[in-house]
Amino acid sequence: MSEQPVLPNAFSPGYLTLLREKDEPKGPWSGGGYGPLEIRETEGGFGLFRSWRSPDTGDVPEAEFASLEDARLAVAARSALRRTRFYQIQDAQGSPPREGYAVENEGTVVGRIRSYDPEWMFACHVLTCIAQSPEHLAALLDL
Repeated sequence: MSEQPVLPNAFSPGYLTLLREKDEPKGPWSGGGYGPLEIRETEGGFGLFRSWRSPDTGDVPEAEFASLEDARLAVAARSALRRTRFYQIQDAQGSPPREGYAVENEGTVVGRIRSYDPEWMFACHVLTCIAQSPEHLAALLDL
C-alpha cells in the first residue's frame, strides 16, 4: 500500500503551512472529538480517516469512496456541516411576509427572499465555508 497520495494544490506549501498555524474563522471542529479527516488509499479506494487512525492498522474509515475526487469532495463538504450556519432563513410561520423572508448571516438580517427556501440558504452557507478554506476551494476547482 502506498503512502497518502499527494494532492494537487494551487497554493504553495509555505502558504498552506501558514494557514494551518492560524485559526480558521468560525472553526468547524469544536469539541466532541471531531477533527479534520485525512484521505488515505485503501484496498477499496480512498478512505477518510481521523489523523490517529490508519488502514495499515486495520482501522475502519469514517467513509470510503471509489474515486479520489469523491473523497476530496466529501472532505470539503463535511467541514461545512460542523460550523455555525452563516446563512439562515427566518422560520415560516403563518402567511408569507409581504416583504419576503429575512435572510440572516450570523444573527444579522442581510437580505430577503420572496419564497421560503431553506435549501438555498444552506447552499449559501456551504459556499461561504468552502470559500474560507483555501485547501477545500482548491480541491473543488481542481475537480
